[in-house]
Amino acid sequence: MHVAPDFSYVETLNGANLKFIHRKLAHGDICFVDNRGNNAATAEAGFRITGMAPSLRHSDTGKITPASYTIANGRTTIPLHLDPWGTVFVVFHGRAKQQSWTAPAMVTRQIATIHGPWKVSFPPS
Repeated sequence: MHVAPDFSYVETLNGANLKFIHRKLAHGDICFVDNRGNNAATAEAGFRITGMAPSLRHSDTGKITPASYTIANGRTTIPLHLDPWGTVFVVFHGRAKQQSWTAPAMVTRQIATIHGPWKVSFPPS
């Protein structure tokens, strides 16, 4: 039928084994992506969806994050990183304002154990 695949990916680390399910809604699309392996997976995931901005919904934490994307040749490509046996919902909703967008880097926080007595104060006193 000469129709491009609904979902495809190019692994960039650890031999990804990704599966997916796609649901079309009245005002967008939801794709559930599942890492079916014991190793973390990093891949460039391509979806046969254009014109909408994607976000990532993490069901284990409830966290919603914007996704970097590129729209070209009838597909939207998103870099994905999934933990071993990890999953994510990729939600396409709302018009994409540009053909390519990079999400800001996530700030990570370090946690340290402080041994012994310590004191904390806040300005001005």
